[in-house]
Amino acid sequence: MKNTYSDRFDLRIGVQHSNYQTPGNFKYTKFCKITPGKLFSSNYFQMTNLLAAGTVEGPILIYTEKAKALSHVCLLCGHTASITDILQIDDTSFLSVSNDGTMYRWSNDDCSCISHFNNITESGEVRLSKHLSNQNLVWIYTIGFIAILFDIEKGEKIKQINTVGINGVAYLDPKKCVFVNDPMIAITQFNVLNTFKDDFTPIRKYALGFKLHQNYFLSEYGFIRTNDKTWEIISPMGLAIIAEGTIKGRNRNDFICSIKWFDSQTFCIGTYLGKFIIITLEITRNYNEVRVKVQDSMIVLYPTQTFINDFYFFGNKIVFTTTPYQIQSMDLSRKSSTNSLQENTKIYHIPRDSSGRVIESDGKKSFYVRNCEKGGNLSLSHTCNSKITALASRESQRMKLEIIVGCSDGTVSFFSENTAKPFHTEVVFSCPVIGLAHLPIKIRGRPTLLVIGSDGSIALIKHTLVHMTYANYEFRITAAYYHSIDESLIVRREDSSYIIFKISEPGPVMFTTHVPDNSYLLWSENEIAIGRDPLSTNQMKFGRNSWFYTSVCISQFADVHSRRYKMFSQLLLRLFKTEYDFNLTRSQSLNFSNVDSSNSTFTKSQSIQSLVDWVSPENPPVKLRRTRHPHQKIVDGLSIVIVSYEKAATFFYPKYRVCGNLSFMLSNPVSAGNIIIKTLISGETSEYGYPELITEITKLLICGDFKIEVAASMECDRFIESISDELAQKLIDSSQSIKSSNSNKSETDFFLLALLAVKHHNLIPRNELPYLLDFLLKISDSSRGCASLALSILIHGFAFWSEMKSELLLFNEFIKCFVRMERPKAVEEMFLSLAVEKLDILFSAISTILSESQFFYFSQYNQNNSTDQNADIIRNIVGLASKVAFFKPKLCGVRISEHLITIASQMPNHIQIQQIIKEELKVHALFITAISMMNDLLVIGRNDGIVAIYRNFKLIFSEQAFQSSIDYTSIGPNSQYCAILSIGNKKAKVFSLHLQGILSSLYKRKEVETILDPVGNHYQLFWTDEKHCHFTVVD
Repeated sequence: MKNTYSDRFDLRIGVQHSNYQTPGNFKYTKFCKITPGKLFSSNYFQMTNLLAAGTVEGPILIYTEKAKALSHVCLLCGHTASITDILQIDDTSFLSVSNDGTMYRWSNDDCSCISHFNNITESGEVRLSKHLSNQNLVWIYTIGFIAILFDIEKGEKIKQINTVGINGVAYLDPKKCVFVNDPMIAITQFNVLNTFKDDFTPIRKYALGFKLHQNYFLSEYGFIRTNDKTWEIISPMGLAIIAEGTIKGRNRNDFICSIKWFDSQTFCIGTYLGKFIIITLEITRNYNEVRVKVQDSMIVLYPTQTFINDFYFFGNKIVFTTTPYQIQSMDLSRKSSTNSLQENTKIYHIPRDSSGRVIESDGKKSFYVRNCEKGGNLSLSHTCNSKITALASRESQRMKLEIIVGCSDGTVSFFSENTAKPFHTEVVFSCPVIGLAHLPIKIRGRPTLLVIGSDGSIALIKHTLVHMTYANYEFRITAAYYHSIDESLIVRREDSSYIIFKISEPGPVMFTTHVPDNSYLLWSENEIAIGRDPLSTNQMKFGRNSWFYTSVCISQFADVHSRRYKMFSQLLLRLFKTEYDFNLTRSQSLNFSNVDSSNSTFTKSQSIQSLVDWVSPENPPVKLRRTRHPHQKIVDGLSIVIVSYEKAATFFYPKYRVCGNLSFMLSNPVSAGNIIIKTLISGETSEYGYPELITEITKLLICGDFKIEVAASMECDRFIESISDELAQKLIDSSQSIKSSNSNKSETDFFLLALLAVKHHNLIPRNELPYLLDFLLKISDSSRGCASLALSILIHGFAFWSEMKSELLLFNEFIKCFVRMERPKAVEEMFLSLAVEKLDILFSAISTILSESQFFYFSQYNQNNSTDQNADIIRNIVGLASKVAFFKPKLCGVRISEHLITIASQMPNHIQIQQIIKEELKVHALFITAISMMNDLLVIGRNDGIVAIYRNFKLIFSEQAFQSSIDYTSIGPNSQYCAILSIGNKKAKVFSLHLQGILSSLYKRKEVETILDPVGNHYQLFWTDEKHCHFTVVD
């Protein structure tokens, strides 16, 4: 697995909190001690310890211990969702992850963002864990769902483990976890502990007990089980108890809630009522034997008894939360203090191109420049006219350092490092400036700077003067991105919508009105396709470079957006009926909101009928104004996909004029084909049954784009039943190419005729039908997107097509198609239903294919024709038979099992086929109650009441046991006796399976016949020993 995540935007501004002051009402979720780096450990700051505190709102607050209390240092803005875990991975950086699966990497030197990766894993309670064998690898896992080994340097998924119920992942190294002899990976589920080697080879699986108040805590230092007030250190190798203890206390309602390791010999236990017990272990090792003794236990009690959320050991103190908005730090003498947020928060800025200097504000109107590598002395005081809210800097040829300051009165001032007053002040906004960022472009040789205001205002400064102010209509900004290829600015707003500007234009070129919650942007640089037909694109490579893109296939879009008809109907009608001019008002351009169609004057059927009328041959098209739409230039060159964490997608394919979820402004459509694709992807054609569109949709079956072909195939398949005789005749009469000779017909003509032939073959000349059949067989055996439709047409009209080709030959082709390639679920179920009706034909086809001559022809598609490839083909054929058995197990499950036995018995020299069938019959015995298998013995109860006993695929005996079907068979311990049960007769029998004296055993069987309780319809069998069993009624 090499799924690579990259953040290749040129700019990201983390300003999701529109208030320019540090908020004091954060709800804290997670704590982690981090190592102070170059800036914090410099002579000026001299910070020896730092604490990272994650919040529900997304930012991370950095604290340090100052004057015996926690003091705020800085605010890290990156996440937009609740922080679920923070991890110090080495001395240079630490990681944070939020519940939307997004991970950030921060520098220990100055807490700057090194990199971030969006939506790596499933949303939920996401955790981090070290992979100690490689410091660039880290485990990120969502509790209950998935675990991923991720390379933070390359941005790649190395390994993905999908495990239901997962709640812990740890790399256990003997250097840190003394309870293991060799490095291993441990993964816990709610009732299972799995261990793996470094190469993910499984070592062993252990079952874990599960009951009320019992929890398991897995970390890199060890594995601990808790139960109410007791704790046990358990060996990951064998689950032996190494050390144990009990927390003392009179309160019966206080239980262990969390455990944190400080090092390999010390851990702390936290209880729900604010009690902390620090456990110190004395560990001795003698060769491979480890002895552990509880050396010391210290109890620290918080008097208010209101401990919630997370806690952490910070220096010689325990840091925890007593309310969601406060952090308490308590030393071992039970003295506690509360975190302090300064009223006037200082702002720090580190120049990009200069080392050792830090720009620091005083929280008011002044700032200083310090050189931390030269003692950190203050420079002269630089003073502004109002409170400083943002800082930036840039190198200048004439001045050593140019400092840019944003203020609360909306001004931006420019300072020299050696002047106390600004050399220029520019009035930019009427609101506080909350963001300053350099853009990687120059205008007429001058540097550019992006300025963001607290009310959502955006401005571009060229050198020191305002060059452009962008219209953002009231909404505050949470993040901004710059795309260098198209020189465009993408802004995310507080309502999770997006607005896009060209750098040289003040008005937006595109905007959204709504996107799914927790959505994120993806962008890829696709190749430029010039002069190509829009329906002949390859692998979704549209007209120009796409800004945001994801490989979600169109068929999945159809499923997603089939639930959004109400919004789509309004869009269609507006595209057809509304005439735009060059002077769009704000209400016209932004008023596409989430409104139910019930509140609109237009209904869904009207919107689709407009589409049908537009493309219908006898109806004139809707007249559209021949003027260029003001947003036409956007339609000419962009493709955008916004994907949410629920796998839903809002998409925009401008070259096709395709849009979803009513999110983007579009130009008026220019072709019927483009609107057909739009309707096709939205799933409305089949919803209301407009088969008049079938001519246009069949054109998409051969467009060359696999995903569009699949979507078009799904729609055509739904139309088969709804084509009337009148419409079929009209379609044939309206097309001259259909009436031409077979050599002049296109694939579109063949597909249209094949769709009509299923229900209306009397309208098609008899001599053309064999050509149609050959065409369908050829397409169905290909890997094209329309292959599933060809297969569906053949299955739909099986009775008709079998008149030209025998049923056996058609079934041979069906089996080959399903074995060679995965087919859509709906088409597979159609075949399974047909196979149940034609079981005898299915049996003959499978036997024919597995014969030597046919199997050689069938396997010739394998280039190497290796034994492994042949085994896969055999396994797929037998697996297809099992799918039929499990599709209707009561009707055909037993018959298919018997036929597989017959095939195996007829091929005594084909050990490979016999082995595969034997493995498959074990599966049959698990799911079909009338079949029982143990070792080489197989017992089958038939619907006609006959019981058959096989050994190594050879029939030992078969006899009429009941007058109705045998519903249950079971082989007893040691394969000595067998029990059978018939619900219809309300009887059960037990008989011997000895190979010696089989006839006498059958005779004695009459003496152990039992009449069951007549009340029940479901029974359960229990073997008491190898000879006796009893049945009980199950409600």
